[in-house]
Amino acid sequence: MATGTVIYKCSCGAYHPWKFDGDCRDKDNRYSSPEEYAEENNLDPDDIEVRAIDAEDGEVDDDEDDDDDDDDEGGEGD
Repeated sequence: MATGTVIYKCSCGAYHPWKFDGDCRDKDNRYSSPEEYAEENNLDPDDIEVRAIDAEDGEVDDDEDDDDDDDDEGGEGD
């Protein structure tokens, strides 16, 4: 688990620093991967924590879909 630096994966597909709240086209705050962020900021990639932008504190984005909705919401006999 990461120990300090938090970034998030944006809906634009890029990664941004956790406190970034600007234009996604801002090249100074746009990274293609956590590894690129680490390299550009002289950090160890293992120290980068990726969260979803709407994550609660401590919730890590594991790139898995957490959608629990059933495709068949109506059940049998629709």
